Amino acid sequence: MKKYLIGLLVLVLLLGGLIVFRGEAIALSYMASKPEKRTVAELSDLLVEHMSVREPSAEVLAAGPVPLLVQMHGCGGLNLERHGEYADIANEAGFLVVIVSSNAPRGFDRDSSLAEVCRGKALLGQERAGDIVVALEHAFANYEIDRERIVLAGWSHGAWSVMDYLSLDMPEQLPASLSEYDGGKPEIKASVLFYPYCGIGARTRVYGWTQRPDTLALMGDADSVVNFEECQAVFADLEQDGASNIRQKIYEGAEHGFDNAYFGGPMAEWYNPDYAADAKAEYEAFLRAAAR
Repeated sequence: MKKYLIGLLVLVLLLGGLIVFRGEAIALSYMASKPEKRTVAELSDLLVEHMSVREPSAEVLAAGPVPLLVQMHGCGGLNLERHGEYADIANEAGFLVVIVSSNAPRGFDRDSSLAEVCRGKALLGQERAGDIVVALEHAFANYEIDRERIVLAGWSHGAWSVMDYLSLDMPEQLPASLSEYDGGKPEIKASVLFYPYCGIGARTRVYGWTQRPDTLALMGDADSVVNFEECQAVFADLEQDGASNIRQKIYEGAEHGFDNAYFGGPMAEWYNPDYAADAKAEYEAFLRAAAR
């Protein structure tokens, strides 16, 4: 896997003129015009059968309304075993969890995900933001959800998608995958961002966030996939804009996906069990606070 800035080289070259001469906002609008547009119902038909819903205990569910957590995987696609571990943590904290699968429903297997999604050729963050809309609508339609306790969690590309969702002023600004949506945007209480991408193509760089959720960002300072310093700059801008509730946890010497015990090949060395355990403890404490 290449560094995201390298992986996005083709995209950057194609849009370089727009970025230099017309600004990133124009480039973002151009990128938003490229994906296929669907109604919420059409996107739901594509995605819902691939989602995994993990319920808290029967007692918690029956006592409702329950807090909701939406999990967004990285660019390589969903590893349900890995994300199930995080869902278990959230369930113990009382959350209903919707685990979104973005790649497989669109025909991306592991190899094509690495070649297309991870290199910025397909399925950018502002497109996947529509998947979050679908996940929320699915949960609202089928469960008694406490809409004042909604949390979004994303890993890498999924964190980029969460941040792009938070940048949208819906229904005036829609995810790039949606042709229409008049449901507005529920208040997001909190977000968790594991080693997010904050480079060219990320809406937050240009638009900031329309909401101010409590945020926990977990990043490694030796990340060779994304530039964590770009995210630090973005977070500083957000804080200056009034989002002072962003807490960054920087792991010294940590690579991208330091919490991922399921990496294969050379990337298996990126896994750090001590950092992974600490990140999960941070995740649990943050969710328990958000559930109050």
